[in-house]
Amino acid sequence: MAEPEEVEDVEPGTEGFRRLRIIALVLGVLVLFAVLDRTGGSTTRSASQAASIQGNPLVAPAGALSSSWFCAGATAAAPATPATPTTTTTVPASGSGSANASSLPVARPSPYGEADGQLVIVNAGSSQAAATITEVSSGGSTVKSSVDVPSGGFVTVPESAPGGTGWEGAIVEVDAGQVVVDQSVNGPLGASSSPCATSGSSSWYLPTGQTRVNADEFISLLNPYPSATIVDLSFVTNQGVEQPQNFQGVDVPANGLVNVDLGTYLSRRSAIEATVTARTGSVVAWETEIVTPPAGGAPLVGSAAASKPLADPAWPIAGVTVTLGAPAATTSWVWPDGLAGGGMQEQYVIYNPGSRPARVRLSIGLAGGAAEPLSFSVGAGQVVPVVSEQQARIPAGVAHSATLTSVNGVPVVAERTLTASQAANPVAGATGTVNGNGQILGGTVTSRRWLIGSAAVDAHHVGQLVIFNPGATTVTIRVSKLSSAAPEGLGGVITLHPGGRSAIGISSSAPGPIQVSATGPVVAEYDLYGTGGSNGVGLSLAAPMSN
Repeated sequence: MAEPEEVEDVEPGTEGFRRLRIIALVLGVLVLFAVLDRTGGSTTRSASQAASIQGNPLVAPAGALSSSWFCAGATAAAPATPATPTTTTTVPASGSGSANASSLPVARPSPYGEADGQLVIVNAGSSQAAATITEVSSGGSTVKSSVDVPSGGFVTVPESAPGGTGWEGAIVEVDAGQVVVDQSVNGPLGASSSPCATSGSSSWYLPTGQTRVNADEFISLLNPYPSATIVDLSFVTNQGVEQPQNFQGVDVPANGLVNVDLGTYLSRRSAIEATVTARTGSVVAWETEIVTPPAGGAPLVGSAAASKPLADPAWPIAGVTVTLGAPAATTSWVWPDGLAGGGMQEQYVIYNPGSRPARVRLSIGLAGGAAEPLSFSVGAGQVVPVVSEQQARIPAGVAHSATLTSVNGVPVVAERTLTASQAANPVAGATGTVNGNGQILGGTVTSRRWLIGSAAVDAHHVGQLVIFNPGATTVTIRVSKLSSAAPEGLGGVITLHPGGRSAIGISSSAPGPIQVSATGPVVAEYDLYGTGGSNGVGLSLAAPMSN
């Protein structure tokens, strides 16, 4: 992975815009908007302008007759009795008829109990909604169930399809709009929650990952459609471009789930960018990273012992992350929250999947002002990390927002990662220290309304809602519980000036779904931090609702 090479600030070019005007004259205004959305030729879009392939999951509007959500990357609860170790292999796709489809290599058993999943189905609509849930195991088994979700209420469903190898997926079909489905994972290594996907795609990008002596990386491929598909995986790692033969032509059955253990052919990689490409059809790709505590006496990354010849360094901080990939590159990414220093190791990872260099600008928003933007180039097929602690313009211990913009119109994929090591809990009023790993793709849409379905706080976790105003006008915001039985506000009425951010702590005394309403477009992020000795850093965007 390359270091950021700072370049002179430039203004957006006009070549791409001239090309789009020509296309518009030939194909009409509707095609122009489709091209802008697909290529990221505009700035961050509103929720109502997003295309059918959605960079951020979107809540269907109130008038929608149905909505669908696709979840994967979690594991089932451990069996009641010890199970015979099983292996993860490709399930033959019914009717695919391809002689080129491959079976995955023999993989280790899935990590039972380390990323146990449950679905949280939330109904923000005015009428009861009915949801049909198809739980899918990577072993090929499925189980269906139905639940009614009351207006202003929610239900939770454990992910526990029987007969599998531990890896779980779910297809949730609802007969209404204004419903969000979150996937919450919890285990001894940490907890996190995030909205499930609302669309499939023929391509997915997962910019960060690692495989070490104590770090495992898995990609879950969910096919929620009635036709089988074949998928190829390629990687940019610290050893260059890699395309293991056994990760080509992976057969993903209709309404099926396949889990890929990257460590089988990409072992001991300190950095992995994964690209998933479906030859036909669409899939949904989730990344699960599981880091177990390093063995006593093991050389740790960053230590002198790790630099010795033949050293096999371990990642020093345990944790679990489950992250939905990005279905497309775009020209603008936004993170409402950021923090570095004092035990918080933060970095922004930018990947350019295109054939031309991207000139990007990383802007940091601080309370009362903004830091000097960092401008640099990301070459074609290149991954560039920006380590916040190495940038004097990102002050240590000061919470900030961040916006990444491609100033020459070349779309990129960008993710923020955070490793907390005995760091002070950043949530106002919380005590103790935080340990864990988190990662979050930037936001690509804005909205006046956001929904946090699974504010999974308890006695061992505390949440933080962070709201950022990327626009040019001042907005006022109200945050409240969803349930009409508990409508009290959280944080009162908030005023955010252009470029401003606000953070609200969420404790176990205020569990349940939370809604955000603003007078102008904003971006909302919800984070979880372990307390009282519990590990975990969970970072996720909230679910944007149609304005």
